[in-house]
Amino acid sequence: MTDQQTDQPSADDLIGYRSDDPYPHYAELREAAGVHELVDDTYLITRHADALAAIRNHRVFSSRGARLDGMAELSIISQDPPAHTRMRHLVTGPFRPAAIAALEASIRTMAESLVDDLIEANRSGAADLVRHLAVPLPVMAIANMMGIPPDRYEDFRRWSDASVSGRAGLDTDEEETRQAQAEMGAFFLEIIAQRREQPGDDLISAVLGGDEPLTEMEVLVFCFTLLVAGNETTTNLIGNAMMALLANPDQMEQLWSDPGLVPSAMEEALRFDPPAQAIQRRATEPVVVDGTEIPAEAAVVILLAAANRDPRHFDEPDRFDVTRNPRDHLSFGHGIHLCLGAGLARLEARVAYETLIQRVADIRPAGPVERQLGQLRGIRKLPITLTER
Repeated sequence: MTDQQTDQPSADDLIGYRSDDPYPHYAELREAAGVHELVDDTYLITRHADALAAIRNHRVFSSRGARLDGMAELSIISQDPPAHTRMRHLVTGPFRPAAIAALEASIRTMAESLVDDLIEANRSGAADLVRHLAVPLPVMAIANMMGIPPDRYEDFRRWSDASVSGRAGLDTDEEETRQAQAEMGAFFLEIIAQRREQPGDDLISAVLGGDEPLTEMEVLVFCFTLLVAGNETTTNLIGNAMMALLANPDQMEQLWSDPGLVPSAMEEALRFDPPAQAIQRRATEPVVVDGTEIPAEAAVVILLAAANRDPRHFDEPDRFDVTRNPRDHLSFGHGIHLCLGAGLARLEARVAYETLIQRVADIRPAGPVERQLGQLRGIRKLPITLTER
């Protein structure tokens, strides 16, 4: 390989995922063209209308081989019908609106306990929104749905971190990452064997109990995906929302004055700074988007974060507005690949913020923020100072 080839920027470098504030660069890309040819036969879609059309057209824009940082290529995320339909059908029940609504009481109890911990930590100057609330709440919720005992929750989070940290731009120890993933695999194989013998009322049992049972590898990959997606999306949503509120104190004041705005504020946070900046597809045939021909078998990156701030679709898109309630953002995808856990993420974030507003009168930053930069975008450390009610 020549020096010139070595120095060639990657597609991720050209997209600009790893900037603290990638949005000005996204805007430059979006306004220059709706589609960009990057490197390695990779194309980037930046505008809302084109992104929505591509997400809807799963025949031409295939999920085959697609992935999010840290998620296996064999997961439900990277499948097309009929395999995708079969896998999704097995777990649709526990994620139906009525089933998610039934979880609210238990999730609210979890949130109350965690906010207790946050307030106690604040009294010694050690409150961290991510450590004390944004991380443990989704871990506890998804582990409970999977029938995992509470004494394994810490392992759950460590395994989830290991699955995404290497590709999220964080410093990692490769041996520790491999060890964590090996532990996670061994744990889930044991749980899968137990659930085959004694099914329960949990997600793993639901996957195992379908009319067309999945293979052991398919179940294992599903568990990996559910763990990472079920944790990272909501953790990042809670953290990104707080960062937007701290940067816009007038919006925080408005939200704290009217807790009924919490659902709208969470949708706006999803639009404004989405946990997943992009999704990937592969063209099954030549297709023209915004005047650019994308060849068959090309990799296609749909830049959700740029589409969510497209002024052709949203008024004043760079303004964070808790009253906007933009249910037409693309942060959870659309169509057959609409995020399976979207309802759960919305519930967890809503309950987290409703609990904060009820218990805390004021929140202010209290130290350096540590970010997770990459295709998955979030906050790893967010020290805060609270004023209790």
